[in-house]
Amino acid sequence: MKLWSPDRPNFWDINYEHASERYNDAVYIAETSIKQPTGGYTQYPVAVFFQDDPEDESYPDHFGLFKQGFSHKVFICGVPDFNPIVHALHKPETGEIIWSRYGHDYTTSSDGHASIDGGRDYCRYGFSPGHAMHWNRVAYNIETNLIEPARTDI
Repeated sequence: MKLWSPDRPNFWDINYEHASERYNDAVYIAETSIKQPTGGYTQYPVAVFFQDDPEDESYPDHFGLFKQGFSHKVFICGVPDFNPIVHALHKPETGEIIWSRYGHDYTTSSDGHASIDGGRDYCRYGFSPGHAMHWNRVAYNIETNLIEPARTDI
């Protein structure tokens, strides 16, 4: 069963299906912030893909697509040290998982009783009164859809 957060529109206006075909049937993973070479994480999500056989063997298996500012151009970047683990909230009764894609990406559950914010920069979550006991704080692998106990080293 694929666990996923409530349907959210893609952050970027990029045809991910076309991108997958263009890059050797790369598999779209998710939009999430990625580690910057200078430290810290991007303040916007990057559409991360995995490809089994990159065109050039020096390219990493993971790459990202994004836009900058008001540009209509699509930029590509390698994501050599992709970490698929994110802070998340899981509701076992329904299988729903919510997670924040990037800093200040405030996300709410489908019933509106749980929320999470912070992406990879920080983790802030909240619940409507009487609803916290229905949710578990977890570490969610957005590449494999596996759930682990919450971690502090993400």
